[in-house]
Amino acid sequence: MHKILAFALLLLTGSLLFSQTSATATQPSVYFGGQRFYIGMSQREALSALSSCCKLSPPAESASDNSSHFVILKGQPAQPLVGAIYFSAARVAHLSRELAPDVDTSNEDLVAFVRALKRALPDGTNSAVITVRHDSASNAESGVVTVVFSNGRGLEVRIGTLDKSSATISSRRDFVSLDETLGASQ
Repeated sequence: MHKILAFALLLLTGSLLFSQTSATATQPSVYFGGQRFYIGMSQREALSALSSCCKLSPPAESASDNSSHFVILKGQPAQPLVGAIYFSAARVAHLSRELAPDVDTSNEDLVAFVRALKRALPDGTNSAVITVRHDSASNAESGVVTVVFSNGRGLEVRIGTLDKSSATISSRRDFVSLDETLGASQ
């Protein structure tokens, strides 16, 4: 259950990781095997950095000016898939990386949760304000991710841990809730 809760939070806040930069970084970056990658990086430089830590599928030898590849860590017994890299016009055009590699993405509860989340989101391209905060109550701690669209509709995901499990509800201490919200238009 912890893995499902962690994945849900990571799913909603993952975009924040790509949009934030450190004080020393000049642009958002993604790391594979300790190597830094960024949009606009030359394909040659990216392939060189990848060769030290990772394998590509399809292999790097098949890389063209417009190609996409899965990134797989070298030296791991299971050789985990850690992300993907896309090239266009001999430059890195898109990067993705898995945020929760130890989560069973076929878990029925997780799939049901993500489907409910998708159904709650409006189709198309939308702007939203995302807020992440920590809440404390007398019997629980929780992280709250709020997504509010310009028409006032929103979503609130609460990921929490009870101080003690509630025997009347469940023997588990961890919980997640997904609620639709409606507030004043922004």
